[in-house]
Amino acid sequence: MLLHDSIYVWEGWEGKRLLGKGRCRMRIYDIKKTSNEKLSCLRPTVVVVTDIPGSELKIREYTDLVATWATKEFRIDPHRMLWIEYNPSKAEPLSPATRETYHAVDFSWSEGKATQPKRRPLRQPMLDTIKKLLADSG
Repeated sequence: MLLHDSIYVWEGWEGKRLLGKGRCRMRIYDIKKTSNEKLSCLRPTVVVVTDIPGSELKIREYTDLVATWATKEFRIDPHRMLWIEYNPSKAEPLSPATRETYHAVDFSWSEGKATQPKRRPLRQPMLDTIKKLLADSG
């Protein structure tokens, strides 16, 4: 079940200079409330983040910062959350086509802050579940 879908804006850090200010599309799902009863998950809150076309900053560069703020803002237990970076396929003029990718990102958590992001390809059956959730929510 889709709980949240918006353009998420992060304000960066360093006071007035706002280094790292950016935005991404963020979708938050509760997969306990999906119709797929075969899927059991220790991390039922799924957060899918995607770069905004034309954005200078990439979510990959700030994923730990955004994960920290998102868990606080949306009151998500970080140990029950699956964080996914989704990059849709694109074919742009004068640029090689890139294929669609889904990466789960695991963090170390210390004092409420995400650190040391480790990416891994999303595998079956979770990959199919995420693809269906994204297709159903547009």
